[in-house]
Amino acid sequence: MEDVHISSSEHNGLQLHLCSTNKFKTISIMLMIKVPLQEDLTTARALIPHILNSGTINYPNRKLIKEKLGEMYGATLSADVQKKGDHQIIMFRMEIPADQFLSIPHSLLKLSLDLLHEVVYNPLLENGKFNSSIVEQEKRSLKQRLSSMYDEKILYANVRLIEEMFKGEAYQFPASGREEDIVSLDALSITKYIKICLKTVSLIYSSLVPLTRMKLNQWYRIFFLNNIITILLRKSLQSEKLEILLR
Repeated sequence: MEDVHISSSEHNGLQLHLCSTNKFKTISIMLMIKVPLQEDLTTARALIPHILNSGTINYPNRKLIKEKLGEMYGATLSADVQKKGDHQIIMFRMEIPADQFLSIPHSLLKLSLDLLHEVVYNPLLENGKFNSSIVEQEKRSLKQRLSSMYDEKILYANVRLIEEMFKGEAYQFPASGREEDIVSLDALSITKYIKICLKTVSLIYSSLVPLTRMKLNQWYRIFFLNNIITILLRKSLQSEKLEILLR
């Protein structure tokens, strides 16, 4: 049986949970922005992860981001939105090879956190707001995803069941937003929403190789340059103490 080491600490009000194991050869890094479900905001928030993952200051389009990931030994970066209880979860996830299995002079984990920080905190902006062409492209993509739901009878039935069972409660609102709200959204309004969301962000970081506390704190400081409330670190761990579970 593989040894699993779990540690928890708090840094200036930020909770840090680390699970370290030698069982795997990859590292999963997950960043979750957790906000309460609100009828008038769910659709805008559903667009945010895809807009952020479409371009940054140093990597202004998806192609350049993918090229950077390719240079990082085939690392992957995905973005999505989910629902957990009465909260909407904006999620970013990276998968990278563990440093100890690479013969390179620098840390791939550090590079990954740098890139994740770039995507979340240095988006491509025009006059202080998101790039309009990216926003319109992601609005079309979201509309297509929501429209295709009607063809999936089981999925659509589940959505309608939740809406009726929890009418009048926050849980009734779908994390993916509503098609009728898309047309009213623009680059400026979505930019305002992401600034609010980043004040209540939770980072779930999965370490699959042992990390010293010194290295962990060093990389931790690299990422958290903003006012973030909660950090959760773990790997393949299901615990009632953790509010968000990895799958």
